Amino acid sequence: LESYLLHTARPRRIISQNKNVSRFKMGKYSTKFSIDWVKTYNWVDECPKNASMAKCTICKCTFKVSNGGISDCRAHSKTQKHRHAEGIKLDTSSQVTLNSMLVEAIGKQNI
Repeated sequence: LESYLLHTARPRRIISQNKNVSRFKMGKYSTKFSIDWVKTYNWVDECPKNASMAKCTICKCTFKVSNGGISDCRAHSKTQKHRHAEGIKLDTSSQVTLNSMLVEAIGKQNI
């Protein structure tokens, strides 16, 4: 176990209050953006300024992915800001479809 800990994520050796007992604590690890997340969430994009951040193309905001990775994307998708912006985008796209259908119908009547 100790040899495994020595080769992963640079553990720090912590000496407890009892000087005879030592334990290992894992060092901090920061998750970087993964392009694979776009397969699950098509609205997520890599933040050009920081690899530990992601950019939402729907609500135009950035959020950290350094702690939870794809779980942070899932959490962002549940925020009120994202859901509201997503609703507006859906309304706009359905409105465009409705407008094109009306134009088509009017065009057929004029023929």
